Amino acid sequence: MNTSDKFFTFHKSNPHVYKNLVAMARQYRQRHGAHSKVGIKMLWEKLRWDYRMSTEHGEFKLNNNYPSYYARLIMQATDDLDGVFELREREVA
Repeated sequence: MNTSDKFFTFHKSNPHVYKNLVAMARQYRQRHGAHSKVGIKMLWEKLRWDYRMSTEHGEFKLNNNYPSYYARLIMQATDDLDGVFELREREVA
């Protein structure tokens, strides 16, 4: 299974990750302006911290290969967050 397939499997099984990233990006934009940009990795690490601090048994894992997929998905699916993340060209394997 390639990374894209793994991402969509993870995304489908963990809708709360998408929901929380969208909420954090909106919170950032509300505080810093409608045209401000934020790093998806900053939000990803904050989410990782929050999950780690709130999970008592086991560790909820956030794969470092997925933030760029979430950035693209969020900007495509939410009009108010279009352009919130800077994107680099993704390598195709």
